[in-house]
Amino acid sequence: MKNTLILIFLLFPCLLKAQIIHIAASADTVCIGDTVNFLATDTGVSIAYYQWWVNGTIIFSGASDSTFTSDTLSNGDTIRCLLTNPAGDTVLAASNTIIITVQSMPFAGTITGYDTVCQKATTILSDTIPGGVWSAQNNNASVVGGTVTGVFADPEGFPTTDSIFYTVTNACGTDVASVVVLINPLPDAAFYWGTLDGPICVDEGMFVNDGDGVEGILYSLHGDVYYGSFDGEIFGVHAGTDTLISIATNECGSDTFTIQITVLPAPQLGNIVIPSNNICVGDTMTLIDTGSIGTTLDWNTAQGNVTINEFTGLVTGVHRGLDEIDLILYNQCGPPLFNSVTINVASPFPITDITGLCVKGSTLLSDSSKGGTWSSRNTDVATVGAASGMVEGLRDGVATITYTLAGGCYDTAEVQVTTCGNELVIFPNPSKDEVTIQVINLAYTSFSFIDILGQVVLKQPLTGYTTQVNIQLLPPGLYFIKVVDDNNNQMVSKFVKE
Repeated sequence: MKNTLILIFLLFPCLLKAQIIHIAASADTVCIGDTVNFLATDTGVSIAYYQWWVNGTIIFSGASDSTFTSDTLSNGDTIRCLLTNPAGDTVLAASNTIIITVQSMPFAGTITGYDTVCQKATTILSDTIPGGVWSAQNNNASVVGGTVTGVFADPEGFPTTDSIFYTVTNACGTDVASVVVLINPLPDAAFYWGTLDGPICVDEGMFVNDGDGVEGILYSLHGDVYYGSFDGEIFGVHAGTDTLISIATNECGSDTFTIQITVLPAPQLGNIVIPSNNICVGDTMTLIDTGSIGTTLDWNTAQGNVTINEFTGLVTGVHRGLDEIDLILYNQCGPPLFNSVTINVASPFPITDITGLCVKGSTLLSDSSKGGTWSSRNTDVATVGAASGMVEGLRDGVATITYTLAGGCYDTAEVQVTTCGNELVIFPNPSKDEVTIQVINLAYTSFSFIDILGQVVLKQPLTGYTTQVNIQLLPPGLYFIKVVDDNNNQMVSKFVKE
């Protein structure tokens, strides 16, 4: 009878008039081994008797057993609770049903694949468990989607290792599969100088190494250097440039390293080729060293009467006088060597007594330098005596007069020739620094510079037929030059100050 009532209640709970009971679980989705707490709540009963059922099987019953705890539940288990009379043969109420979901612990499986890789190369690892995440431990390798790239190998040429992880995670925890990957270094054919850095000398040597000796094969391309494979010494055989080639090979490939080595001889002086031992002020010429052996040529001067470009040998005359140019030749294979030449810097002194000149008039030019020859570049305007310096005006214009020394150095002056009458002659016009005022009549005693506003800006006495005036302080512009005599007779001429 008891079992019949329970069955009827379980199958047709709506036919019975019972009190209300409800159960709740601490969690309905759990991991294997997790503890789940169930609590029954009822109304309308002074003393409640509970029967807890799992998958249709009663687990226990009794007064005040409103809780049920289990850590052995399986996926899909159903939990219910019945409210009964004290004898347990009458069901007063049936609870709701809770279905438990039990999740399994994560499993990362086993990593498979080739666990050795070269630096900068890749290998592929795999795992049959889906949804995991790949990672590397110490950055000697990197991994993306199971593809492992060798990143770092020991600089001394030894392999390194890294741990590759495959991590699977769910709500119940984390599981990790791992494998150690070996990263082999790339071949490194490079080698490095020992105690020296740069060229070597004939009959001298230096050592190379890469920390643990030169890898692979090392040989000379031209034979200007000799490499001792037992002691690592490079020895200069002939002057020139040679190439050392190193080839290194290992399981990760092959590498070639080359370096050029210059073999220097001891310094040896040649000859200085000089176009002339004479140079004019302002002129240039180039000195050439021929036959010298060495890496560095330095040119310098003793007196400063010339300048010389220390790289090109270009000489420029600066001041009159003698100067010595020294060539210093040196390299690391011997003491410095010296060679020198003497140069005479010549130039005439400036031409003096330059004045304006009337047509059919004459003036005498002079130069403090002796032994030169006078000439005119404009013989249709003025001629000049080759030895005397006497200039004869022929027609209006400007004549360039040249005074040339025996070595070819020269100075020039411009002489303006003007048709003279009773007018005032101003030259040069325009001018920047100095102007000459020339009058025919000595009765004129003074001159004035008048600007365009009518103001007298400069007034001085005339010094004769020809007066030279310094106009450097005058502002540029148009002026009127006026000369007057004691009776206030005057002449005026326009002048432009540059």
